[in-house]
Amino acid sequence: VVISDLRAKDTSASQTFKLSADAEVAAWDPHHPHLFLASQEDGTVFYVDSRDTSKPLFTLAAHSAATSGLCFNPKVE
Repeated sequence: VVISDLRAKDTSASQTFKLSADAEVAAWDPHHPHLFLASQEDGTVFYVDSRDTSKPLFTLAAHSAATSGLCFNPKVE
């Protein structure tokens, strides 16, 4: 997963988070603008802080197959 701020003039200032399988979906947390979820084809979901992509905040084995949908409830924090 590569995160880039398209408003920045320096496009080389991207963050990279490596996955162990192909990426399926990514979703930004509406309550915390630096946090996002990323899912993989093996069913694993990662919750990542875009300011520190060295390790996920947590990992969830959500399914035995691809996790192809992620969403946040904007009303529940």
